[in-house]
Amino acid sequence: MIKSTQYYTLSIIIFTIAGALHLLRVINDWDLVLGGFLIPVWVSVAVVILLGFMILSGLNSFKK
Repeated sequence: MIKSTQYYTLSIIIFTIAGALHLLRVINDWDLVLGGFLIPVWVSVAVVILLGFMILSGLNSFKK
């Protein structure tokens, strides 16, 4: 079974990578097409904010 510290570490790494890619999309104005639909840039901005909150929550769990 995975220990809680390993779980939080892995979650933080995954969320950081995903957040960095969405932030790069916003900065470089890349297009994102899923299933033939163009996803607006504001969705990536919202995802960056959400993932930032999740990363901070994971980091706070180490302090407890």
